[in-house]
Amino acid sequence: MLDLSSDIEDNSEDSDILKVQNAALRLIARAEQYSLGLRAKLIKRGFPSGITAEVILDLSEKNLINDERYAELWIRSRISGGRALSPRDLQSSLGKKGIDNITIKKALETALDSSSESLLLKSFLKKKKNIDETAELDEKTIRNLWAELKYEGFSAENLEIYFENNL
Repeated sequence: MLDLSSDIEDNSEDSDILKVQNAALRLIARAEQYSLGLRAKLIKRGFPSGITAEVILDLSEKNLINDERYAELWIRSRISGGRALSPRDLQSSLGKKGIDNITIKKALETALDSSSESLLLKSFLKKKKNIDETAELDEKTIRNLWAELKYEGFSAENLEIYFENNL
């Protein structure tokens, strides 16, 4: 007598994997995803955790999901939409999503070129400090502001350029 139970289990597991893959691919087709976020979405839809982890690993190996790419695009979106305040704010927000610090650092290095960091700096000063290019600040205020901006993650190079050209 043939034992078909293992074949049925294999087919059932293959079917579950295909269901998870299809759901994942539909989500990826709509928007860039990152591994923890995609995992949470799939589990919320009732898919098994173990199979979900396998599918996410497979999609990562195929570069269909990439946390660094997601983080870089997310950063660029926040900057261009005026929703970011500082590099520190961006890092904190991505960290809350579960993206690791090494990935965040690489994404910030890639996304924050001199031009975009300058845009972010001007936006930060206007939103948080009500300071624009016409502001006249004394030396003590500039020193304090410089220290705060460094703490917020702005590069010394961009701070030098901004303060030389604008204040």
